[in-house]
Amino acid sequence: MESTKPNANLRAITNTINVKDDLKKKVVIICGGTRDVAKNETKDGLRTLSEFAKLTVNTNVIVMCVPHRFDLQPSSCINEEVESFNRKLQKTMKTFSHIHICSMSTNRDHFTSHVLHLNSQRKNWMINKWVSIITTIIPKSRVISTTTLPLIIAMMNRNIGRSLL
Repeated sequence: MESTKPNANLRAITNTINVKDDLKKKVVIICGGTRDVAKNETKDGLRTLSEFAKLTVNTNVIVMCVPHRFDLQPSSCINEEVESFNRKLQKTMKTFSHIHICSMSTNRDHFTSHVLHLNSQRKNWMINKWVSIITTIIPKSRVISTTTLPLIIAMMNRNIGRSLL
């Protein structure tokens, strides 16, 4: 199952995932939160992720931290909120053994020239991070088939670099 919600908050993203489906053998990757931070709705975003974590105890979930905004000053209120949100996210999700937090790159070279979207170097960096997390949570005999890896790469190229952030 592949789903994207461009310009959506975390509630809209998690609502698209049918937790009633058999997700026991799957990994759900959530990339979101940028809108929640920008709209000053971080408490709602964290609450949404906590509720989602409680509903998906039998599913492996990878949650991406919110990326730093390089188009703004490091000391901007939004970047300070990004850091605060990511700290709270890691602290909140620590209690759930099936939730895995994936930090975002802080390397400016991983972003396009307009600084909010991912470039190909960062997409590769992110895929490698996901693969390393997935290989620690799923037995090696079940890790990424030859059909799954191209799907992840296609999803990265089509969606995350252009619309989710």
